[in-house]
Amino acid sequence: MHNFQNAITSTQIAQIIKRRTITVHRWSESGKLPKPICKLGLIYVWDKSEVFKTLERLGYLTACNDENYGDKEGAQK
Repeated sequence: MHNFQNAITSTQIAQIIKRRTITVHRWSESGKLPKPICKLGLIYVWDKSEVFKTLERLGYLTACNDENYGDKEGAQK
């Protein structure tokens, strides 16, 4: 069973990196992003902490462009 409290969708990732959703899927397939943890109907779901670590490494995520970045308590509420 997956923990969906720490989950992020491809649409949300696309908004963070300012790209289209198809780009998120392509990056995942090519290994630039981690693989999704599951698929719910047409929605792919990723582990948010894994995605944030990868986006930070790629330079797409900083404290100034995501309000939940580094918010450990937010995931537990």
